[in-house]
Amino acid sequence: MGVRIQNLNLNPLPIADYADDVDTKMTPPSHGRGQWVSAETCGDRNPPAPGQSEVHCCCPTLYTPLGRYHRECRPNRLFCSCTKVIISILIVQHIMKANRDRLYELAERQRGFFTRKQARACGYAPPNHRYHVRTGEWIRERRGIFRLARFPRTDEDQLALWSLWSCGRHEEPQGVYSHQTALSLHELSDVMPSKLHMTVPRRFRRNAPVPRVLVLHKGELQSKEIEEREGYRVVAPLRAIADLLAGGTEDRGQLRRALRQALDRGLVTRRQIDAHPLRKELQSLLGGKSR
Repeated sequence: MGVRIQNLNLNPLPIADYADDVDTKMTPPSHGRGQWVSAETCGDRNPPAPGQSEVHCCCPTLYTPLGRYHRECRPNRLFCSCTKVIISILIVQHIMKANRDRLYELAERQRGFFTRKQARACGYAPPNHRYHVRTGEWIRERRGIFRLARFPRTDEDQLALWSLWSCGRHEEPQGVYSHQTALSLHELSDVMPSKLHMTVPRRFRRNAPVPRVLVLHKGELQSKEIEEREGYRVVAPLRAIADLLAGGTEDRGQLRRALRQALDRGLVTRRQIDAHPLRKELQSLLGGKSR
């Protein structure tokens, strides 16, 4: 199947660019690389190849008082050399735009953040990452984690940042915010913890030291115990309360108020409490048997 070229925007070059080809009488010149021919006849001299329904001549255009001229294409060749360069540039620009769009769509789901591996998957070669940082298009937040500068800052940016820090081999975040941090995110606690509590799988390993802002808890979570937020995940209220109750580090009065608020707001149901492995402790925390 042939190539169909239409509406290729080639800006006509001024006569000064062809000063060596144009004489003082402004007559169509000749050139070793091809003749200057009338635009109306250029297509006739370069008919469509077999299997092609239409070919638009894309030779450089020369404007003179005698008319509009194209440099004749070389025999048996669809494109002249300058057109090949222009088409190559257009293809590169198309690829770059596609890469930018893919990266933006990815970063948009993560509050503007993305990892080095995610950028590479979107078509950005690692040697070029420093260039995008120097130009100000990217902001390097931590080692291997960047942020698109166009995204506005929010109070929850750090939640998305440390969620990406917990990514595993397949670039999927492993950490889920839990314990005191989860209570705060569900607005079941008036106290904002100074550190971010995160539950990670038991097999979770990182070569680098754990940042001081994080407190990691090892444990396995079921999908029904996890809530998806924009750029991060958080455990359900009942799981957060049960973890703090089992740990014995949180004030029981605070946990009782959090559990009652969760019941009043519909975040937790009586049936969920009765089906929980720690139902006796949870019922005792409420001050009686659940009904």
